[in-house]
Amino acid sequence: MSREKESSSKLIIVSHRLPVTVTSGNNKISFTHSSGGLATGLSSYSKKNNFTWIGFSGIPSDKIGEEERSYISEKLSDGYNCVPVSLTEDEIKMYYNGFSNNTIWPLFHYFPIYTTYSEKTWLVYKEVNEKFCEEILKHASNNDTIWIHDYQLMLLPQMIRERLPDARIGFFLHIPFPSSEVYRLLPYRKELLLGLLGADLIGFHTYNYYRHFLSSVLRICGHENRFGEIDLKDRMVKADVFPMGIDYNKYSGVNKAGVKKEIEKIREKSEHLKIILSIDRLDYSKGILQRLEAFDYFLEKNPGYHEKIVMILVAVPTRTEIKLYRHLKSDVDRLIASINGRYSTISWSPIRYMYRSIPFNTLLAFYNQADVALLTPLRDGMNLIAKEYAAAQTVKSGVIILSEMAGVVEEMGEAVIVNPNDRAGISDAIKRALEMPEYERNARMAKIKERVKEYDVFKWADDFIAKLQSAPADNTKYEKIILTRKIQNRILDDYKKGESRVLFLDYDGTLVNFSSKPEDALPDEELYGIIDNIAAKEGNDIVVISGRSRSFLEKIFSSSKNLSLVAEHGAWIRYSGGDWQQTIEVDTGWKKLIRPLLEKYVRHTPGTFIEEKDFSLAWHYRDADPEFSSVNSKELKLQLLDFISNLNIGLMEGNRVIEIKSLENSKGITASRILSGKNYDFILAAGDDITDETMFEKLPENAYTLKIGLGNTSAKYNLYDVEEFRKLLKNFGEV
Repeated sequence: MSREKESSSKLIIVSHRLPVTVTSGNNKISFTHSSGGLATGLSSYSKKNNFTWIGFSGIPSDKIGEEERSYISEKLSDGYNCVPVSLTEDEIKMYYNGFSNNTIWPLFHYFPIYTTYSEKTWLVYKEVNEKFCEEILKHASNNDTIWIHDYQLMLLPQMIRERLPDARIGFFLHIPFPSSEVYRLLPYRKELLLGLLGADLIGFHTYNYYRHFLSSVLRICGHENRFGEIDLKDRMVKADVFPMGIDYNKYSGVNKAGVKKEIEKIREKSEHLKIILSIDRLDYSKGILQRLEAFDYFLEKNPGYHEKIVMILVAVPTRTEIKLYRHLKSDVDRLIASINGRYSTISWSPIRYMYRSIPFNTLLAFYNQADVALLTPLRDGMNLIAKEYAAAQTVKSGVIILSEMAGVVEEMGEAVIVNPNDRAGISDAIKRALEMPEYERNARMAKIKERVKEYDVFKWADDFIAKLQSAPADNTKYEKIILTRKIQNRILDDYKKGESRVLFLDYDGTLVNFSSKPEDALPDEELYGIIDNIAAKEGNDIVVISGRSRSFLEKIFSSSKNLSLVAEHGAWIRYSGGDWQQTIEVDTGWKKLIRPLLEKYVRHTPGTFIEEKDFSLAWHYRDADPEFSSVNSKELKLQLLDFISNLNIGLMEGNRVIEIKSLENSKGITASRILSGKNYDFILAAGDDITDETMFEKLPENAYTLKIGLGNTSAKYNLYDVEEFRKLLKNFGEV
C-alpha cells in the first residue's frame, strides 16, 4: 500500500490501562487520572503532544449496561482523547491477573518459584491481545505511528503488522527482560518473541535488559543482530535503550500552597527526627520484607538512633485479588507490628505505616522532607521513585540508598548502592547515609538532579518516537518483489514458448531445506520426481549448481538422467552423460596452513565441524549454541581475513557456515561458461544465499532470477521458501 502524506499520520498510544481510571458506584460514573508510572509519565507528555490512547478503562464490560458503556466511551473520547477496550471480568482475571501477573511478571522479575504455567490463561492472553488489535484497527491506518507499552501486550505488534504492514510500530517494555536461561523456562517463549518482532523498534530501560532480549532472540528464534539491528530478511527490527524519565518540573514544584501545608504537618509530627522514606507498591519484587528486616537489624545494632529516626513506609495496594499479594500484606503487617512492638516507647514508634495511595501533595511533601530514600527492590524495571525523590529535594539534599537490582541504578552512581538481600549491608548504608557530611550529600544529589532534569519523560518519549519515525526509511532497502501468481504465470508462459531452456538450481536452501547435519539434507521422492519430469522434456537442461562436493552430488543424483552437476561453486562440472571436469588450476597448499585454525575453533565451539572439499574448507556451526557460535564465527572471520590477505583465496559466509575457497571459481563464472556453449531462449536461476549472488549478477537481462527467502538480493524476484519454489518447479514439469 502506498504511504499517504506524512502530515496526515497520527500517533496512537496503546497500554493495558488508560491514563484515566473509570469507576462506577452510587449511580455515578467517575473519571480520575491513574497513578501508575507509565500513566503519569505519558500523561505529562500528552499535554504537549496530541495522540489517541487506547486501553482498558478499569470497568469490566459485563458489569455495566450498553447505555453506560456508550457514555464512558463518549466521555473518554471527548474529554481525554482515549478509546476504551471492552474486557469482561473473566478476561481480566485470566489475561491480566492470570497470564500477565502470574506468569510473565514473576518470571521476568526472576521469581520462577512464583510463576504458574497455564494453557488456559495463555489462550485468553492471546484472545485479549487480538481484542486490542481489533480496536486499534478501527482508529489506525498504514500511515500511523503506534506505540505499544508493556508485558500485557507482547503479542500485539505482530498482530498489527499482519494487518497494517506499513505502519510504524514501537514497543516499550517497562519491566526487566530476564536472561535467556530464565526466559527459556516459559513454554510460550517463541510466540512472545515473534510477537515483539512485529515492531520496528523495541525499547528497554537498561542495557542489560536489551542484551538479554537479543540473546533470547538469537537462541530461540535464530536471528542474529548487529549493534541491536535484527535482520528478519524482509525487514529490520531495532532494539535500543531508553531509560524512562519523569516530569521534573512537576515533582520539583514543592512551593505550592498545598505542598507547603503538607510539609508543615510532617515537620510538626517528625520534629527532631531523621526521616527514612520507603514508598512502593506492595509487590514481592520490591523487597519490602527484606527492607524491614534490614531496618530491624539496624535498630538492634544502633540503639543510639532510637527515638532519633523514623521510617515512613507507604505501601500502595496492588493486585489484591491475587492470593500471593494478600499473603505478602499479612507478612508485612506482622513484621511491622513486631518491630514497633519491640522498639516503641510512649512517645515514639520506629515505623509509620500507611497501606494506601497518598495524595500527590502529600507525596511531594514526603519526598521533600525525607533525609534518606530507602529503595531496595529485589528486581525493578526502572524505579522512578528514585528520580521523583531527587527532583523534590530542594532543601535537605537527602541520600538515596538504592538496590543494585533496580534499573535506575545505571543512572545513579552517586546513590549508596546495596544488595537488597544483604541486611547487614543495608544497615550499614542507613548509618552511612544518616552520618554523611553535608558537602558530600550536596555534591551527590546535585549530580543526580542534573541528570534527572536533563533526561526527563519528554526527552525519553521524543527520543523513542524520533527513532521509531526513522525506522520505515531504514527499511526501504528491504522492499522485495514477491513472485506473485501473475508473475509466475508469465514465467510459465515464457517457459512454454521456449525451445531451448536452462534452469540453474542451487541445492541447500533451494531444492531442500537445511538440516543441522549437512549429510541429512537429502532429496525426497517428490523432488526426484519433479526433476525427472523437467529433465525429460525436450529442449530442457537442468544444472544443479552447488557448493557441495562432487562425491555428494554424484551420490544423491546417481539415478537422475539428463542432469548436469556443478560442485564446489564451479570448481567441478559434470555435463549430462559426461565425466567430471576440473574448471580451475590452483594450488591448494593453503589448506594445510588454515586447517589448524579451523580445528582450534572446532575444539573451542562444541557442535561445529570442518568439511574439506577438493578446493575449499568449510567451518559449519549450524548445530552449535547460537550465541556462542555467533561470537566465535565473528572472531574466526577476522582472523581468516587477516590470514588470507596475501593469498589468492576468498572467504564466503553462507547459512551458518564459513567457507574458504579459491577466488577463481564462482557460480557466476560457471553459469556464464555454460551459457556461452549454447543459445538458450529461456533462462532461470534460483538460489538462497550470498554464494548465488554472482550467478544472479552474471546472467543476461532476460533471465529470471529467483531468491529463495526474503533477504536482500540482486535477484529479480523473491519466493518465501523451498516449498513455494517446489510448486513452481512442479508446474514446469507438468507443462
